[in-house]
Amino acid sequence: MRDDYKIKMAGKIAARYQDLEERIMQDIVRRIVKTGEITSTADWQITSTADWQINRLRILGYSSEDIEREIKKTLNASYPEMFELYDKVIEKEYVRDKDVYEQINAEYIPYDQNEQLKRITEAIIDQSCEDLENVTNSLGFYLDYGNGRKVLTPLAQVYSGYLDAACYDIVTGAFDYNSVLRRVVTQLTNSGLRKIDYSSGRADRVDVAARRAVMTGVVKLTHKITEYHMEQLGCEYVEVSWHAGARPSHSVWQGKVYKWNK
Repeated sequence: MRDDYKIKMAGKIAARYQDLEERIMQDIVRRIVKTGEITSTADWQITSTADWQINRLRILGYSSEDIEREIKKTLNASYPEMFELYDKVIEKEYVRDKDVYEQINAEYIPYDQNEQLKRITEAIIDQSCEDLENVTNSLGFYLDYGNGRKVLTPLAQVYSGYLDAACYDIVTGAFDYNSVLRRVVTQLTNSGLRKIDYSSGRADRVDVAARRAVMTGVVKLTHKITEYHMEQLGCEYVEVSWHAGARPSHSVWQGKVYKWNK
C-alpha cells in the first residue's frame, strides 16, 4: 500500500478535526459578542444576580450543545474515510501474498473467512475509533500563565472563564467592546485546542492527535497481517521497506533483512 495514499487519507481526517477546532474558537467569540449585545452597562446596574446567572447558564448551555453536535458531525464524517483506509490496507497487505501461498501449496484463506485475522482487525479498528473519540473528549485549552506554568483547562471551564470575564468587562464598561474581543481572540489563538499526553508531557493539536490515532492503527494492522503471513508460510526473515527522504534515525534500519522473533 502506497505511503502517499495513507498520508493523504489520514490528512483528510486530521483536517476535519482542525476545522472543528476553528469552529469552536469562532463559536466562543460569537457568543461573547452576543453576550455583549444582550446586556448594557445600564442593564447591569438593575439586573439581579440570579438573572445574570440564568442568562450566563443559558448561553453556556447552548454552547455545550453546539460543541457536542459539531464533535458528532466530525466523528461521523471521519469514520467512513478511516474504514476505507483500513479496507485498502487489508486489500493490499493481505491479498498481495496470495500467489506465495499457491507457489508452496499452502492453504490461502480469503479474508472474509479468516476469523482469526478478522478479530484482530476489528480490535485494532475499535481501538482507533476509541482514540479518535478520546481526542474529542479531551478537548481543552492548554493555557500558559507565564513562568513556564501551563494548565489544562477543560472546554466547559474555558467557556465559563472567557464568557464571565468578557461579559463583565463589557457590561460594566471597564473595557470597550472591541478591546475585549481582541483580547479573547488573542487568548484563543495563543492557547489552541489541545490533546494532552500526561505520560510524556507533550501537548498536541487535535488534528495531530487524530492523524496519529489513525496512522497508528494502520501500522498495527499492517504488522499483524505480516505476522499472520509469516506464521502461515513458515518465514523466519522479513525485509523492511524503505523510502527516500527518511529521517536519519529511520534510514539506518530501512531496506534491510531481519530475523523475526515471535
